[in-house]
Amino acid sequence: FKASGTDSYFPFVEAIGPQNLLSVMQAETNLHANQKTERNFLLYLGPNRVSDLQPYELDVVVNFGKMDAICKLLIGGMQAIAHIVKNYGVAIILLTMTTNLVLSPLTKASFMSMQRMQLVQPQIAKLREKYKSDPTKLNHETMAIYRKHKINPMGGCFPMIVQMPIFISLYVALSKSIDLLNAKFLWIKDLASPDVVPLPFSLPLFGDTIHVLPLIMVVAMVMQQKISMASMPQADPTMAQQQKMMMTIMPVFFGFIFYPMPSGLVIYWLTNTIVTTAYQKYLRSQAAPRVPQAA
Repeated sequence: FKASGTDSYFPFVEAIGPQNLLSVMQAETNLHANQKTERNFLLYLGPNRVSDLQPYELDVVVNFGKMDAICKLLIGGMQAIAHIVKNYGVAIILLTMTTNLVLSPLTKASFMSMQRMQLVQPQIAKLREKYKSDPTKLNHETMAIYRKHKINPMGGCFPMIVQMPIFISLYVALSKSIDLLNAKFLWIKDLASPDVVPLPFSLPLFGDTIHVLPLIMVVAMVMQQKISMASMPQADPTMAQQQKMMMTIMPVFFGFIFYPMPSGLVIYWLTNTIVTTAYQKYLRSQAAPRVPQAA
């Protein structure tokens, strides 16, 4: 809704039974006797697609919050890819792969930093045992090891923090994109809804239908965590046990969260998981940094 002139108007939607009534309230206007006034309005009834709203200067109504600029950039990229490949499911996959490719230097930096941290864990464990009653000395010697091997304790976290706004924006953009409505991909009839596959029988908790994509995503996440743990030698049995527990809990938790979500979002997360896992395997195949053991 857009009004001409400088007058103030307040559009609002009022629910009347099963239908909604669009109303417009005008700020108070004083008219003299026999005076007439005329108001012109532009009313757009259609999808909240930025490209459709821009010609009418109404694109501001599509707002993604603090990530608005990044979200609109990602949606524009997805629309451009979909225009070429003629399928939004494929567009989501290619957009996710492109995003991972752009961020791959940060991913590599994070992975290598965490790997180097793990490689000095045997030395850190010995220090903990040696200086367990002297926290100050323990901290000093630990930092000395980090300096010796040029390890930044926050080196593994910083690249991940930088990447998070991009992935969050991609998540938000897909969750609100009108382009996914009724878009088909493989067996999926609507990327804006969960993928529903009928079953010839009924299962507890699931019923006679099942969402396949979230289950595939859980399997992919389990494989990713196994590869991550295999690449990181553990010096502390307690830590290893905790990570093994997290390897089981986290995929199930994410599967529970993503199960009712639109299939377009699940495709994004599944693709991101697979690409990340493949990249981790590639990094493992490269020459890993070697840290000499303490005498």
